[in-house]
Amino acid sequence: LEVECPGTKPGENAAVIGACDELGAWNPCKAVRLTTTSEKFPKWESETSLNVNCGTEFKLVILQPAGGVQWEQLDDNRRWPE
Repeated sequence: LEVECPGTKPGENAAVIGACDELGAWNPCKAVRLTTTSEKFPKWESETSLNVNCGTEFKLVILQPAGGVQWEQLDDNRRWPE
């Protein structure tokens, strides 16, 4: 999984969260953290392959250093692609 998330600040992490256990079952503490480098930013990616069923609902979140969570501002959830 690779996403663009240019709105992150130093110390924050982009993550993916969703309706299945693999994506944390909507629990931010269990969200899949994504990684980036100074060369790749604003692209973030998962370090492992995610086994998620097609159509599973998910969103992107920004995990803040003090424990806050900034949820993606979409009216509807995203759906995992095929």
